[in-house]
Amino acid sequence: MLADRILAVERSPFYSIMELAATRDDCIYLQLGEPDFVTPGHIAEAAKNDASAVGRALAKAGQDYPESSGRAFASAAKENVEATGIALASAAQEDAESTGLILAWASQEDSDSTGQALAKAASDDPVAIGMAVANAAAQDPESTGKSVARAAQDDPVATGKAVASSAAQDVVATGRAVASAAKEDPAATGRALATAAHQDAASIGRAVANAARVDPQSTGKAVANAAKTDPDATGKAVASSAREDVAATGLAVASAAKEDPQSTGLAISSAAQDDPQSTGKAVAEAAASDPEATGNVMAVAAAKDPISAGQALTSSTLQNAESTGSAMNSSAKQNAGATVDALGRGPAQDPSTLKKLGKFLPHELWVPEDEPQIGVDPSGVAEWASVGSPDPVSQILGKFADAPPGAHVAVENVFDPDVPDLRPGRVLYEEPGYVGYAKLSPEGFTDDELATAHVTLSITKSWLQSNQIHEWSVQFSRFDENQLTWRPSLVKRVREDAERIFYTLAIPGFSTWSITGSTEPPPVEFTMDDLVISPSTVQEGGSITISADVTNLTSQTLEYSASLWLNNQVNSTRKIVVPPSVPITVSFEVAANTGSYDVRIGRLSGSFTVQAAPASTPTAALPAAAPTSTPTAAATSVPPTPTFTPTPPTPTSTALPPTATATATATATPTPAATPTPPTVPPTQTPTATAAPVTMTPTTGPAATPTATPAPEEGGGGALIFIIIGLLVVAGGGGGAYYFIVIRGQRRRQLREV
Repeated sequence: MLADRILAVERSPFYSIMELAATRDDCIYLQLGEPDFVTPGHIAEAAKNDASAVGRALAKAGQDYPESSGRAFASAAKENVEATGIALASAAQEDAESTGLILAWASQEDSDSTGQALAKAASDDPVAIGMAVANAAAQDPESTGKSVARAAQDDPVATGKAVASSAAQDVVATGRAVASAAKEDPAATGRALATAAHQDAASIGRAVANAARVDPQSTGKAVANAAKTDPDATGKAVASSAREDVAATGLAVASAAKEDPQSTGLAISSAAQDDPQSTGKAVAEAAASDPEATGNVMAVAAAKDPISAGQALTSSTLQNAESTGSAMNSSAKQNAGATVDALGRGPAQDPSTLKKLGKFLPHELWVPEDEPQIGVDPSGVAEWASVGSPDPVSQILGKFADAPPGAHVAVENVFDPDVPDLRPGRVLYEEPGYVGYAKLSPEGFTDDELATAHVTLSITKSWLQSNQIHEWSVQFSRFDENQLTWRPSLVKRVREDAERIFYTLAIPGFSTWSITGSTEPPPVEFTMDDLVISPSTVQEGGSITISADVTNLTSQTLEYSASLWLNNQVNSTRKIVVPPSVPITVSFEVAANTGSYDVRIGRLSGSFTVQAAPASTPTAALPAAAPTSTPTAAATSVPPTPTFTPTPPTPTSTALPPTATATATATATPTPAATPTPPTVPPTQTPTATAAPVTMTPTTGPAATPTATPAPEEGGGGALIFIIIGLLVVAGGGGGAYYFIVIRGQRRRQLREV
């Protein structure tokens, strides 16, 4: 009888293997032994010569005894990597599931030797080995990952193909193994991932997302190395990863950005081309984790493809505008030109993203503009004229309703101003023969005649580089002679040549200005809200009111130059003083030619339309009354009558309702011998639109000449004209009368004075 502790001892797997071998005709008995013993050379050679048979036997053993088979495999791999690798490939072809279990136990036992054998096996059959790796990773992802990393050191291409096959079978388990491999050797794992991504970017991307969930830092380093090998394929995998898990992918991208911003930037460019929406969301997550590193990456991506980068930045802004803005400050420090280009093609083109990003990134720096040209303004109601161009103020254009002849701006370099610009953190611009103060004086016109001015500055690259000036920090500041202080304005970087970078800004007038820069990008000091365009549609010749509220975000009262932009060109500029935290409304009156116009004030945008005025419709003129020295009845529209019969005097002026025929109160036949008799006029008579008879006796003199009466219009019921003659003033030797004519007919006209 055996003790319980003896019965509890596990039976040696060796005997199980021996029993299994005894059932086969193709096995020979080699006496008892242990896996740790060195395999005799002739036996290893035999396995090499008939590895397929050995592999099939190994697969069978793994079904019943995976642990012992795995340990035996690790020992064999240590003795002969090549033969063991061939056998492993054969075993995987026979039964990928049991082979995977063997591989997991072997990796636990000796990941280095197992990894070498795995590389050899992958070179023989990457698909079958990949399936086995997926099963091994499901059993033990950490140990399997270490073997994968070792295999990638020997043969990253074959290993990558196997990883792609593994991911196609099980992205979760493969991802966990990739995380372990990346932690073990990110460089080799990255090279394998590049091949895997080239093979199957969609599956590898999903595996990378799962790897990033486990270890985003190590995964990111592997992604950076993959991008160094094949940025295009890696980028497609990153896009797939972002679709699988935006947050985890973003953290991995931030890690990759630290590891290698150049290669990662190229991969992000490829990812943005493949899927700008998902890539942009991942960029936002990366920026929230590390805005500086992410900004460096986006500078590379923007330089490679500003259109795709801009689309990704639009998505990134919608995901997280604040972190995107922070990353763009870093991006502009690396490559301001490419960053402005990408932002202008992306967020600036969408009103919602422009509004969101403008809250965290000064719009003056990156929203595109069309520089004005000399001649008629695009709105058609003003003109641009050149008024100066000496360096460093390369060009000054003024916008006038009608440019005054000889209008000019004198530019004077001021070397020693009474109040120098000594604001903390600002570096005064200098170049040979010039120090950063310029006095701009209008000649031949005043600031009041100016709708706006557009100034172009040029700054030497050597000054920016020697002082480590951030290109977005350059300011053109106006000296306020009343407050004796400098009022800064941000400038927009528009282009560069071999030696200089050119900036523009719109200003409301001229004064003494300073040019300064800083090592840090500028904060947002003002914000715009509540854009109102009224009306949004107007006929040509009409005007439109455009307004918005400006809020000062600082703790000090500041001056703000608000500009109205139409179709990306500055239309007019207003200078306003804005106290802290109190919204101030700025308003513009606009007239323009027929067309549709995009409107922008600050970060707010909208549109309006000017329609052509309707064609005028000819109207019939009123018949003119014949000249006479006495009150004369105007022409009526009743049929012609030979004479007008006078109405006998009436004691009162009782009002009569309008009738189809007007009643005249003046005779139309001469009466030379008549004795003048004053007319009866009620003392309180007031002219009204209702016909009332008035008694009137003709005076001596020429009689009224009857005038032709127009015939009624066809169609029945022509225009009815009622004539009311009210004698309002009678005085000795002279008098006057007012005639009020009310015209009713097919069309009503307003009461008018004749």
